[in-house]
Amino acid sequence: MIKIKNLWFRYRDSDWIFKDFNLYIDSPNRVVFILGPNGVGKTTLLKLIAGLLKPTKGYIEVLGFKPHRMNRQCVARSIGIAFQEPQLQLFLDTVEDELSITCRVLGISEDECRDRVDYLLNIFNLDNLRKRHPHTLSYGEKRLLSIAIALMSKPKILLLDEPTAGLDGKYFEIFKNVLRELYRDRVLIVIATHDMDLLFELQLPMDIYVLSRKSLYRYSEKELLGFIENKEIAALSQWTELIKALNTRLSLFNLNSLELKSAYSSLDEFIVKSIEVLCSK
Repeated sequence: MIKIKNLWFRYRDSDWIFKDFNLYIDSPNRVVFILGPNGVGKTTLLKLIAGLLKPTKGYIEVLGFKPHRMNRQCVARSIGIAFQEPQLQLFLDTVEDELSITCRVLGISEDECRDRVDYLLNIFNLDNLRKRHPHTLSYGEKRLLSIAIALMSKPKILLLDEPTAGLDGKYFEIFKNVLRELYRDRVLIVIATHDMDLLFELQLPMDIYVLSRKSLYRYSEKELLGFIENKEIAALSQWTELIKALNTRLSLFNLNSLELKSAYSSLDEFIVKSIEVLCSK
């Protein structure tokens, strides 16, 4: 679904962000997390996948086409993207208009458009805001709206840049439920994030990529368990928060993550049990 081979990229008059970079994602039935410290290129990577940036050198193929060589309407039918700052996607007078404009751009029929708008407003719990001006929404509501906009075309791939920033309480729960619905619909979800709560609470099959300035490290569910306390890999990835997050939570209750994880064969089971233990405290 996503093939990146020997990618080189830099902005004008800047150092290389990617040098001989490779990434291969072949299954829609996963949630893909892109983790890493600030400035390593997580946002840039999403923009390259979406065709918003052109590789300096190398090869990018998404769903069988090269996104940077296609017009935006064609790409938007297959790839949805929600940016880190939701206001970058909000231009019109009402919430409803922000969603329905996609139909006019892509030539979607009025009946299908109405059904799609109603469905998205419902699952994002924004139906009572449909006539509101987007700039009057709370930050969390703007965040959910920007993700809903990205889903208007029914994309096969959804790219999310720090989607939980500004989401708490009910908005965070709504967002997680939407991701689970998309997973059931076999949408490939790629998330660039610092949010360990989302990674540990989503409870869906996942692949974790840790991006550093030199390399990309991929971890399956079982491999993630193996490096939760591996300081050597932490140093290589320059990403210690992932290792610290769960241990910190468990240590608050004098629990040892090594003892807890040894009883479970998959990350999903371990996460569920960890959350059960923590919620019982």
